[in-house]
Amino acid sequence: MSLTDRITAETTLKEASEIARAEATVVELNASLPEMVQKIIENPRIRTLCVVDQEQKLVGIIPSRALDDDVFSRIVPEKFLEGHYGAGRLLKYIAGPELTAESIMRRPQLVKLNSTLAEALRILYENDLEGIPIVDDELRIVGYVDMHEILAVWLKASKKASPPKDRE
Repeated sequence: MSLTDRITAETTLKEASEIARAEATVVELNASLPEMVQKIIENPRIRTLCVVDQEQKLVGIIPSRALDDDVFSRIVPEKFLEGHYGAGRLLKYIAGPELTAESIMRRPQLVKLNSTLAEALRILYENDLEGIPIVDDELRIVGYVDMHEILAVWLKASKKASPPKDRE
């Protein structure tokens, strides 16, 4: 097993939290589109919103790309949606109800603190996500991990694991 494989297969998110300390961006089920956009603007590094219920348990996620589509569809709906989604979907957005987090969220994708970097990468790639929440056993959000954090952890771990080069 190569050094890269060993680092990603053996390093847990709990161990990685010493390096990667991102906090999740959280909204409740009834959050409006402007509220969701405000959360993304406040923390643009986080690319996935976490949707929680009244008990603060993760119930869904919203990739920021989904929000981008909804915002642009309301700013310039004809130009954006007709070209991007077709005329039928254009009518849905123009006449549709006010969007909430619950109405646009996806099924939650998540990892736990004892998950490995390899597991996190697999979930990110399989679901075309840039970041995912880290949850405890009760599905309460305890952190967030994205591709950049995984790269930072891998880089630091690989430097520790590499033998020093001899100097001449």
